[in-house]
Amino acid sequence: DSAPDAYTPREVLFSSTSQAAQFFEDLGSDVTLTTGSYLPPISVGSAVSTQWFEDIGGNEYSVRNASIDTTNPAVQLWEKDGTNSYMPRSSPYSSTTESAKYFEDDGLGNLNPTLN
Repeated sequence: DSAPDAYTPREVLFSSTSQAAQFFEDLGSDVTLTTGSYLPPISVGSAVSTQWFEDIGGNEYSVRNASIDTTNPAVQLWEKDGTNSYMPRSSPYSSTTESAKYFEDDGLGNLNPTLN
C-alpha cells in the first residue's frame, strides 16, 4: 500500500494459510480498488501443493531456490507417469480438495521424487 488510493506489487511472493487479500473488484465494466483489502480467513484443512518448480511458459519449468506452498487452490504442475516417475502436466491443475507433494529436498540440496 503506497498511498491511500494506490497499491504497488509485492517484490516477494506473499503466502498465508490464514488470510487472503483482495485489492481490486469488478464493478460492471470497471475495475476499482476495494476499500477493504482482506477477505475472510482461509479455512483450515485446505488443499496444499508444494512447488519446487516455476512454470516459465512454453512447457518449460525453472527450479526455485526454495519451495512455496500453494493453497486454496493447490496448483499441481506434475502427474504420475507409471509407477516410478512423474511428468509435467499439459496445463497446471488446481484443486481445493487434493493436496500434492511431488518432490522433496533431501537436505543435501537434491530434489527427489516422493513417488506416493
